[in-house]
Amino acid sequence: MRRSKILQAFAFALLLTLTLVADVTTGDAASTNRLLVIERSSTRVSAAKATLTIEPLVRTNQIFAGNYDVKVSPFFFKSESGKLEIHVPDESLAKATNGVPVEITGTALTNGENVKRKVNAIATPIDNTQGKLKVWFLADNREMVFQTTYRLVER
Repeated sequence: MRRSKILQAFAFALLLTLTLVADVTTGDAASTNRLLVIERSSTRVSAAKATLTIEPLVRTNQIFAGNYDVKVSPFFFKSESGKLEIHVPDESLAKATNGVPVEITGTALTNGENVKRKVNAIATPIDNTQGKLKVWFLADNREMVFQTTYRLVER
């Protein structure tokens, strides 16, 4: 379930990066005032429901970073929170701006742990400010997949 949180956070960061790339290619100076917002999403995990929430992500040096939170119901003791980092190079943002789906990767670090986990995502733009996001990662040798949306908003 931790990995699914990480995956959703990663997806959110990816979408934000894609929007920023669009601003860079069009010369929009306001891009530094935008945040990547990833919508909350849920997935089934055995007899539980995992809900991933990612705070708005901020881009610095081609990395979108922010906090994530995963709530597991009814097994609250399996819930977690931590930091998410998604690497989105300018080239990937430019592709997304042109409507091309982009694959991205990142890492998640759960609070209290020392090992970062890999997160993968595919951002499929609808326009320059929003799109669909698929995030996945391995948890206990099982692939966790979250389907959500993203949007770019002004700070």
